[in-house]
Amino acid sequence: MTQTRKGKVAYIATVYTHLAAFHLPFMSDLRAAGFTVHAYAAPDHGRGEVDAAGFECRDLPFSRNPLALGNLRAMRELIGWLKRERYDLIHVHTPNASVVCRVAARLAGQPAPQIVYTAHGFHFYSGAPWRNWLLYYPLERFLSRWTDVLVTINREDERRAVAFPVRGRSVYVPGVGVDRSLHAAWEGDERERLRRDLGLAPDEFAVLCIAELNRNKNQGQLISAIAELRRRGLPAVLLLAGVGREEAR
Repeated sequence: MTQTRKGKVAYIATVYTHLAAFHLPFMSDLRAAGFTVHAYAAPDHGRGEVDAAGFECRDLPFSRNPLALGNLRAMRELIGWLKRERYDLIHVHTPNASVVCRVAARLAGQPAPQIVYTAHGFHFYSGAPWRNWLLYYPLERFLSRWTDVLVTINREDERRAVAFPVRGRSVYVPGVGVDRSLHAAWEGDERERLRRDLGLAPDEFAVLCIAELNRNKNQGQLISAIAELRRRGLPAVLLLAGVGREEAR
């Protein structure tokens, strides 16, 4: 009796934090279904969470800067891994990793894996800097030819994706969010206790920002806005939840 080979899946993103924050449940579902699942990303503080979830991590020197040499080194290393592992499916996320991954998969040769790319927001959009359009739009349009499923999570991206020459198909999935019906709001004494624990005065207007602390998330702009509100007499307080390279600054 011939034993059927179980499928192999690669989850790829620029940094492990992205995989840890959004994709561990899906990776776990695939593993529970019998697939072997590997994770590829640049090491950061999210690596430990992915590793603790039982997934083998393969570090790649991705950079968020599309022109950084680390992306070329990541491509060379990824080509080697793809030739060795011969994945059935690759699910790639984040712009730079998606470019490197799709080119690497092409250069790695046959058998070619099915490639799913989830675009968590194209860098070209209405009002985006012209540099974004010159760099990212041609890349995304061309590389869609090497994409079996292009997933978009907002309507503006969906409208552009359906016009791309996608090898397979484009799919819209409602974006990241919170189902408020699953989370009861704190009220009354409990709410006041939590505010006291955070050092908030009764009249202070609290703004919570949950995001990685990096220049890309631009918390500096929000800090300036809160300062301006306070100058105008509104007792606003900013709470930052997150970690990252800009934490100390």
